[in-house]
Order: sequence, then C-alpha cells, then structure tokens
Amino acid sequence: MHGGVCVACKHNTEGPNCDQCVAGYTRNPLVPMGSAYACRDCRCHPIGSTANKPCDRKTGQCPCKPGVTGQACNRCQEGYKQTRLSEQPCIKGICFHFGV
Repeated sequence: MHGGVCVACKHNTEGPNCDQCVAGYTRNPLVPMGSAYACRDCRCHPIGSTANKPCDRKTGQCPCKPGVTGQACNRCQEGYKQTRLSEQPCIKGICFHFGV
C-alpha cells in the first residue's frame, strides 16, 4: 500500500485496494477477499459465449450468444436446438409434420 493505493495486486485482483476481480474472473463468496482463491476464472464456454467479452465480475454470468443460456453459456435455451456451427451454436427448433 502506497499513499492509499495498492501496488502490485495479487491473485487476479485489481483496484485501489485490490478488492475487485480482474476481467475474466468473478468473486468467490466462500472465501475472504485476501485469499488466493477470492477471484475465480469464469470459465465461459468458448463456443457458447461471446468472444472478447468478459463475464460479469459480480455474478460470474458469461455473455451468451443468441439462443444460448447458462452461467457459462454451455447449453441451448428452451425451444432451441444445438448445431455444429460455432457462430450460431443454438438455433430455434424446427418441427417437421408429415402427412395431412
């Protein structure tokens, strides 16, 4: 601490008092902020989440692509089906009806 400002924050923290998690990390409420485990990696799904956008530092919610849900953006929303396309991993479900 130098003049009220932390120098060289540790354990993926930042801010004047090293009391915030850096981008891409979220607060672990189960341990004190000074702990090495206070900030944990968000682990956003590489296909389901929006590239180059970090998770919410407070909630850990990753920014999901359209049709994708879950904190890590790892599953399709209800009514959506999984595809093999990385740019559109989930699409609105389509039903086919045969006959009259």
